[in-house]
Amino acid sequence: MGLTLAELREDIYDNLGMDASDISAGKIDQYLNRSYWELTKKLKFRQADAQVILTMVTGQNTYPISDYVSDFDSIRHITILEYPNTQNLWSEVTQTDYTNLMDIEDGTNTSQISPSKYARYENNIVFNSVPSNAYSVKIFYRKSLGNILSAGPSIPEEWHEALVYGAVARAWRAEGSDMKSNQAAAYQFQLISTMIETETKENRDYSHSTAKILRARYP
Repeated sequence: MGLTLAELREDIYDNLGMDASDISAGKIDQYLNRSYWELTKKLKFRQADAQVILTMVTGQNTYPISDYVSDFDSIRHITILEYPNTQNLWSEVTQTDYTNLMDIEDGTNTSQISPSKYARYENNIVFNSVPSNAYSVKIFYRKSLGNILSAGPSIPEEWHEALVYGAVARAWRAEGSDMKSNQAAAYQFQLISTMIETETKENRDYSHSTAKILRARYP
């Protein structure tokens, strides 16, 4: 079971050898959240994966980004449901730059042609052909996990220690001890590196074991 916000806060006080009379709980929460934002921004936690459906309007190939995601850069990839929808096939829509998009714009607009590329223009998502059908477009993106709630962070519990040491490093920096801050940051980096190596090995071992099973079933 993961740690609650109060338990994380207590861990930080223990590491610092301080309590709320030295650094307020609000300030500790600020350090925790900054550590949390950094971790969730740099590492690809599944908890941040999200998707939204954009239903295209016939004759319209431009849509406001803010209607679907908070930031264009958070988009991971986009797929479109083929039309007519007889087999539920989703095709990849490839990102390109706006100038290139205009060069390849499809002017035929028949019922059998769907957009295959997209780009950003100002604050809009623009597709390379004007749709003649109400295509369903699925946008996969990375959402912000926000602040840590009282029940604790959304990321897996094995990452909570790295989260704590990121906050400890910030606390020591604010207290004027660069040496202690650097030590805490170095330990956090070590924890993160170990976790990434472990997860990579587990994924590789799982892939190998799956491959062996498949070979056994299908010689």
